[in-house]
Amino acid sequence: LFRNRSRHVIKRLDNWNTPYNDWAPRFLGNDTTKLTFTSSRFGDEESSGKDAWTGQGFSDIYYVFQDRTGQWSSSPENFDKSGKVNTGVNEGEACFSPDGNTIYFSRCDARENQTQGCYIYYAQKGNSSLEGTKKGKKSKSSSENEEWGDAVRINLGDTAFNYLYPAVTSDGLTMYFTSDMPKGQGDYDIWMTKRATLADEFGTPVNMGKNINTAGR
Repeated sequence: LFRNRSRHVIKRLDNWNTPYNDWAPRFLGNDTTKLTFTSSRFGDEESSGKDAWTGQGFSDIYYVFQDRTGQWSSSPENFDKSGKVNTGVNEGEACFSPDGNTIYFSRCDARENQTQGCYIYYAQKGNSSLEGTKKGKKSKSSSENEEWGDAVRINLGDTAFNYLYPAVTSDGLTMYFTSDMPKGQGDYDIWMTKRATLADEFGTPVNMGKNINTAGR
């Protein structure tokens, strides 16, 4: 990219990056002045322990925003301090509904000697609901300062396997994700699941096939 110059300007975001893993930037729905990303930096208290898989901190979702002058905040903030989305285990790879009131993310419990699986969850801001979103209702509690509700695990199959990296279409009816569940093309594959309405559960996942997936990850 540096050799083949284009109109795009590449800038390393020193104020946002750390010596640890920082990845998966996502705008907060349609609002391109708010950005979330995942980081395995240590939080306010490093005593919370290290991830046995990486030796880094347990990953959380962080948040930066653009002010009225177009300047981005220099110090990323913890996206959720209520403990509903970010907890003492690994969370990350968030995506959002267009209005920013529903978040989909991965959560992995990777504590030493207590390793569990990785699953996809969703949470909603305040008392907003998927049904209300479907009907075009705007919750009075959908303000920027409203806390997130409890995270709910999305049932995608046998919990003996892992489910990661959700990507949800703007209408909320189709979700793509990765999994090591059987009947795929290889190690981890991309799968798709659909639902008829926002009030319904997601259906049986379908493998995206050999034109997309390979024997690798």
